[in-house]
Amino acid sequence: MNSSDTDNDCEDFVLNGQGKKSKRFGKAIDVAKKMNIQSHETGNDFQNRRPRKEEEFAKFHESSFSYRVRIITDGNVAEVPVCCKAFLSLHGITKKKVEVLQKSLKMTRKAPTAMRGKHFNRPQKLKPDAKQQEENRSKIEKLQLRKKKAAVFHERENAAKLSSRANSDYEAISMSNMHGFCEKSTSAKHHNK
Repeated sequence: MNSSDTDNDCEDFVLNGQGKKSKRFGKAIDVAKKMNIQSHETGNDFQNRRPRKEEEFAKFHESSFSYRVRIITDGNVAEVPVCCKAFLSLHGITKKKVEVLQKSLKMTRKAPTAMRGKHFNRPQKLKPDAKQQEENRSKIEKLQLRKKKAAVFHERENAAKLSSRANSDYEAISMSNMHGFCEKSTSAKHHNK
């Protein structure tokens, strides 16, 4: 073997290595499958399920649910069965909401009551008797305030009536005075002649 022969072999390898792209094997899943096949050939068969528990300890399905959507076609209402994902998508709700409904149906066989706006974790919450006393006190204050407002309104109304009467009386007095003044002045003119 000459040193020139080894140099040519290295050059070919380098040239081929630069000009050639390495073959790509698809996705990582394909690689994993190939590795499983290789390991499967030498190992035991795969077990697709876990062994069953005894009936005393086993947890069987408690219930199964079907999802239906009501649609109107030609004036008739029909129920169409759909899968859970379609039901969630059509109603715009989350999986958690459906789980809450399922749990309530399993336990009470009824839909749960709406709990919006209810808070059971308030340590400063008033006791019922204290709340009742506060409501009674506020009612009394409202009644007293109404009476005060009514009294103030009546006072204002009375003041307005008095001022309107006074104005009408004053006009009558002033008109009569004016009439008397005019009579006096004309009689004085006649006297001077």
